[in-house]
Formats: sequence, C-alpha cells, structure tokens
Amino acid sequence: MGFHVSLLTGLGIVSGPLLGGLSDRAGRKKVVLGVMGASALVAGAMGLVGQGIGLTVLVGLMGSILYAANPILQAAAMDIADGLRLEGSMIGHALFAAISPLVLGLLAQFFGLGVVFWYALALYLAGALPTLTL
Repeated sequence: MGFHVSLLTGLGIVSGPLLGGLSDRAGRKKVVLGVMGASALVAGAMGLVGQGIGLTVLVGLMGSILYAANPILQAAAMDIADGLRLEGSMIGHALFAAISPLVLGLLAQFFGLGVVFWYALALYLAGALPTLTL
C-alpha cells in the first residue's frame, strides 16, 4: 500500500508541472479533456484489474495525471472568471472536495472498496462534460 501511495504521489509531483506547462501552451480545454478522459479510463481499468502488477501500473498512470487535474481546472476557472466575481465557484469546488471523501466512505462501507474506482470514473466523466463548453 505504501509503495502505491508513493508511486501515485511521486509521479504526480513530476508530471503536474509538465502538464500545467502543456496547458499554458496548447490550451486548457485540450489538456483538461485529456486529463479527465484519461483519469476516467484509468479509474475504470483499476476497477476491472483488482490487484497485482496491473494495479501497480495503473496507479502509476493515475499518479501521472491525477495531481495535474486540480491545478489545471483551477487555472481554467480563473481564466474564465477573471473579473466576473465568481469566487463562489472556487468555494463550491473546495466544499465538494471536502464532502466527496465522506460520501465515498459511506458508499465503500455499504458496497465495498471497489466502488471507489467506479465513483472516480463517474466523477471524471461528469466533470469532462462541462469542459466541452469551454
């Protein structure tokens, strides 16, 4: 477990700035859609693989994209909201980020830990839909 957490975090530390720079050059929409789509695919694959070396590889892939998603999404929101006084959207983002683990804990309690991956897949797909309008 500790190795997987280290892999997830370590690759995220390296890839986050790289994907952030890419979003500055290529445009936020393209990178956000790529990150959200890849995250959904990897989360679904993690739900199917279960354990073993396949899970380790997928954890590494998830780490390389997961930690880039939030800063890029926040940068995109700030680009759109510049001068519009939409600070509440950032508060809503933070509130959902705080509540989501509690909801997931309840779901995992009743349906098992595997629900974590399907929950993540659903959230990434739901988050990608509004990105299409950017």
